[in-house]
Amino acid sequence: GSVLYIFWTGVLCIVVAVNAVGWNNTIANFAPVWCDLTSRLIIGGAVAIPGATLCINRRLNQILKLQYQRDRVGTAISIPRDERITFWQSFHNAFVDACIGLGFPALAILLYYVVQQYRFAIVEDVGCYPAI
Repeated sequence: GSVLYIFWTGVLCIVVAVNAVGWNNTIANFAPVWCDLTSRLIIGGAVAIPGATLCINRRLNQILKLQYQRDRVGTAISIPRDERITFWQSFHNAFVDACIGLGFPALAILLYYVVQQYRFAIVEDVGCYPAI
């Protein structure tokens, strides 16, 4: 969850910075491929950042309920073997996090094609932005 949050926040910061520098005092469409890409990334990021926050909150909930326990050597608390998390439970948690953090944004990007009026809009001093 936190890696997804860092990834999406970093990608969106880079996109916004490049757009602000590239479209400073202009609305010329000199990079249509970049605008197509960044408008889709902004749509995905609008879904991905709350999704990554949901993944972090899921993990915190599991920790607080003591359902997510790792096998640690040398800890003061001995966890019975039947209560330890298995490989498949860990894999399932990672898969659910990936679906929430990557699958839902991909779905939002695909659904954006259905409702888009224009490919993107160019706003002066802001850059390319989804035309919703």
